[in-house]
Amino acid sequence: MTTYKLEFAEGYVKPALPGRDRWLEALRSDKYRQGSNALLRNGFYCCLGVLCSIQGRPRDERQRAVGFDNNFDVLNTDNPLYSHLSSTGDFPPGVNLSINEEDGVEENTTNLAGCNDGNLTFLQIAEIIEAVWADAPHNWSTMRNPIL
Repeated sequence: MTTYKLEFAEGYVKPALPGRDRWLEALRSDKYRQGSNALLRNGFYCCLGVLCSIQGRPRDERQRAVGFDNNFDVLNTDNPLYSHLSSTGDFPPGVNLSINEEDGVEENTTNLAGCNDGNLTFLQIAEIIEAVWADAPHNWSTMRNPIL
């Protein structure tokens, strides 16, 4: 099993992430099948794709520009959490994470997309999100007919 090591700079204070607990609940729900290298592809989600799904932000191959970049891999600048996470779920300053693959290879990552594509499970990613960010009331509303 792939493991990780999470370290914080001395004096690190968790920044608020609006809607964090709703996202954690979704990641821990078993509702979403985990995939890699795309927010959503063939019914498989990246951890950031799960976030977009609970936000009600449509995304599939037919609607590339609605709520996302034309890139399948990243959050768009119009996502309400873009200012907190950037396009790939960047960690705040003072957070260091290394992923330890089963074959002994250790790799550092600076974002949640790297965790997802580095074979960490949704449960592990939820642990990381919970450790790195504090919850705050969400500042995004769901759309009426989400595609995800």
